[in-house]
Amino acid sequence: MTRMRNGARATILAVLLPGMLQAAGDEAAVERCRAADSAAERIACLEAALMGESAAAAAPGGEATAESARPEPPSRQPAAAPAPGPQSAGNSSASPAPAAPARANGAQSPNEEQIGAEQLPRDETRDEKAAKLARASGLAVASYEHVPYRRLLVSLENGQAWLQIEGDTQYVRASLRKNRTVDIEESNFGGYKLRLNEMRRTIRVQRIR
Repeated sequence: MTRMRNGARATILAVLLPGMLQAAGDEAAVERCRAADSAAERIACLEAALMGESAAAAAPGGEATAESARPEPPSRQPAAAPAPGPQSAGNSSASPAPAAPARANGAQSPNEEQIGAEQLPRDETRDEKAAKLARASGLAVASYEHVPYRRLLVSLENGQAWLQIEGDTQYVRASLRKNRTVDIEESNFGGYKLRLNEMRRTIRVQRIR
């Protein structure tokens, strides 16, 4: 009778212990114990593995051993909370959306920085200003004349006539023999400058024709 009870107990343990270890996530222990030579050795191995799991769970301070630190199988992990649907949008108990973080030190977004920027005075470099100035080079001279108060009148072959302004008091004795071409360019201070290329002289002028 005792032998029958022991056999029935061994059969029950052989069925229950693997399931308990699998539920605890210790698949490796189940496979290891199944490789034992006899049923008694398999049951002893399964009991020892199960006792080890229980001891690890009851360790003081809640410190998990290497075996108990194993993540739970997917079937035991809690399901993720469902995303809120359209009906939950109007729920007054829903937590408000987090406010956008404030920008530090008064920093401006690209849109804030560009709005109205085209109306601000632009600090142009000297090269940028010079590139915008009107300029004509190598113009052929038709004739030179001196008008009252010793101002030089330069007539060009293209039909234009440029007169030395009153504010420019230098007296230039120009002739076609001395100078055949001129350059005319806009001045940084307003008005125009005429350069007598061969004579290397420059006067301030205004166009009269």
